[in-house]
Amino acid sequence: MSFQAPASLSLKPASAGGQMTIPFERGFEDKPAEPGSIAPHLDAPWIAAATLSPVAMRVTDTRAQVIFVNLPWNQTTGMTLSEAAGLGWLNRVEESVRLTLLERLLAPIAQGRDGFTIDYNLYDNEFRGRPVREVTSPRFSPTGEFLGHFTAIVDVGHNVQPSRSPHPLEDYDPTLAAASAITHDIGPPLTAAIAYNHAALVQLKQDQGVVATKAAAQLVLASNHLKKSSDMLRRLREVLNKGQAYFDTAQLDDLIREATHDLIQDCREAGVNVMLDLPGDPAPVFADPLQVRKVLSYLLSSAIECVNGIVGPKISVQLDQDPSGLWRVCIRHNGTALRDQTEDTVFSTVNPVTRGQTGLGLAISQSIIRGHNGRLWYEGPSPSERTGSWKGGAFTFVLPPCKQN
Repeated sequence: MSFQAPASLSLKPASAGGQMTIPFERGFEDKPAEPGSIAPHLDAPWIAAATLSPVAMRVTDTRAQVIFVNLPWNQTTGMTLSEAAGLGWLNRVEESVRLTLLERLLAPIAQGRDGFTIDYNLYDNEFRGRPVREVTSPRFSPTGEFLGHFTAIVDVGHNVQPSRSPHPLEDYDPTLAAASAITHDIGPPLTAAIAYNHAALVQLKQDQGVVATKAAAQLVLASNHLKKSSDMLRRLREVLNKGQAYFDTAQLDDLIREATHDLIQDCREAGVNVMLDLPGDPAPVFADPLQVRKVLSYLLSSAIECVNGIVGPKISVQLDQDPSGLWRVCIRHNGTALRDQTEDTVFSTVNPVTRGQTGLGLAISQSIIRGHNGRLWYEGPSPSERTGSWKGGAFTFVLPPCKQN
């Protein structure tokens, strides 16, 4: 297929490491395409989905010109919507694939044809490349009219091999596995659900029947839940992408006291009795105190929710050393135990501990503990405990002690 560059393509040098590049200017007629300028009501669900997605998203029209980029895309590239509009977004695409990508976007697409996938480096405003995978799907109106493309850009830089360094704690980032889970496992289906939900809601609102009205009300409720989940994932992904682990000597017993104190108000409101069983001497570990405290806070919050509403709710936090010398933290409660107790299920990103959670917290907690050369697991209640004090089972993790010079 032959390709002819748009008239707005300017072949002039740009200051990118002294190399000759092709800066893509705004677009045809030297003005950017306005969001939804072609068919606002048809573009609305795609723009809404892109806005709420924790994954970098881009929406282009039939001329391959950007009409919308979301916040994660903006944060990755450092380019605003006005700068990306038209063909400006191509300036952040690796030069060797720019024309190939543009040619594919401009190629005629029949209804029902799948999109395409392409790997390249996405540059920020300092021309630092980040390996990404672009997954592009064509957009169609309900009548079959081709509207352009809807693109998800997934950071594949997290797919790294485990460190082979003799000092893995120094260069292991415990956020990598969690960030990868968000972008690969949760982000795309959440975005698809938002887009479908929005489109279905538009169709239902056109019907004034009683059944359609009730269904629309249910979709509005579902949409609100999706928005809250997406906002939470986006904020969490921002933290993960910026987060780094800073290891230092920390006292595990002090971290337990601090995490418990942070939740004292929640415990009072739920009437929960929290019992601490800590050693008399300090419990030094080489760790990132903030990350370990996040794990403790999450496990304690989950325990509080599990005992909420029962008679005599109580939680036990025990710290001791196991026979191998590892510091062991065991958090028990007398609430509801998990049904499926296999590790693959308990720490799945789609398996919530309680109704109000997404399941992501345990996956992140496990990544953090593994990043400290430790281990986190769940133990269901024994037959005697099912009718006793600790029928909710226990989450336990171990961390290696800090080696004293």
